[in-house]
Amino acid sequence: MSATAVIPATTESSIGPALEHLSASRLKCWQQCRRRFALRYVHQIAKPVSPALFLGRFLHRMVQLWNLQRWKDGQVSEERLLEHFVVEWQSMALGDSPAWKDGQEKAERTKALVLFECWVKDAPIPVEERPQGVEVRLEMESADHPLLIGILDLVRADGTVTDFKTSARTTPPDQLALLHRTQMLCYGTLFRESTWELEAGFEIIELVKTKVPKIVVTRFPALSECDLEELDEMIASFLQGVRNRDFAPSYGQHCSWCEYRAECLEEHTSELQSRRNLVCRLLLEKKKKKKHSRRSIS
Repeated sequence: MSATAVIPATTESSIGPALEHLSASRLKCWQQCRRRFALRYVHQIAKPVSPALFLGRFLHRMVQLWNLQRWKDGQVSEERLLEHFVVEWQSMALGDSPAWKDGQEKAERTKALVLFECWVKDAPIPVEERPQGVEVRLEMESADHPLLIGILDLVRADGTVTDFKTSARTTPPDQLALLHRTQMLCYGTLFRESTWELEAGFEIIELVKTKVPKIVVTRFPALSECDLEELDEMIASFLQGVRNRDFAPSYGQHCSWCEYRAECLEEHTSELQSRRNLVCRLLLEKKKKKKHSRRSIS
């Protein structure tokens, strides 16, 4: 009995949605694990939002509202923001439907409130500083690749491209630079193509979910010409791999939190079973031939 593949086969026509446009998140997913990319962007297998991901999205939304108030009003109203906190939590929880365990939603909401209050109190950006843009969607057309899209969390008054992250612990600067290099390459390119100006640099602001919350700011220089060439090579490699339907898995530490772990394990088990079945058939055929040969001699 042959094992049935868990992950659907890909065809030339099925990869279409994966190449509708490019983004930093798509490129990063591809770099991390091609099978995960295929499950998410080719087969479009939806997964529930994890509590940790929901918390990150929610805090991102609250910091966005804080920035929008500064941009439009030149000031921040804590009272209005706390009112938004309750409304936004209910609205986003209804839309995302996180996979809460018993009592987890209340605990996560409390954690989010403590983190956001820390942000309002100790924000590393002056309230009176008017940003160039908040949640700026930028696009770049090219004859060499699909449309490149990026949404910049914040562009500060001096042209610094700022991105907000949540993390369980402080990330060392060298690791942070590698983890988010693809994003910085994409956002820097999009900024230059859209404004015809050079970015002042990059800034990653982490809201760290430690027992005593903290905010960590890490700054990086503007892109060089070599960086821009690296992005071109990255995109070319990505396009070649997707068009060749090269969706081989990349196993590693990231498997521990991958949302497609169950499908991957089941597929791996299915592949092993298929190989065992093949070996059994070959051994059985070999045994039959050996038995037949003995009869012929006798």
